[in-house]
Amino acid sequence: MGKSYRTNNIIFTTLLLLTLFTWLLGQTDIVGDISEKIDGKTFFLILLTIAVIKVQLIGDFFMHLNTVSGFWRWIITLWVILTGGFIAIAFLF
Repeated sequence: MGKSYRTNNIIFTTLLLLTLFTWLLGQTDIVGDISEKIDGKTFFLILLTIAVIKVQLIGDFFMHLNTVSGFWRWIITLWVILTGGFIAIAFLF
């Protein structure tokens, strides 16, 4: 039982750090002028990738999909990948 709390705390802290990182990326005064360093498409893909990772972490650890086998585990993962992919395609093309 203790391992589960430790894992949940690590995942929760990771989610908080990823959220803080994406917020900092959006604040050009804090990070620096990002638009001069990387183009908008790359910046968008970084933010989208972080969002997809966060959704997968929430699904795996807080919805307990990492303990489910078969259809339900993979349908949520496939949904996350397809949704992120379609958003990226719509933005990039």
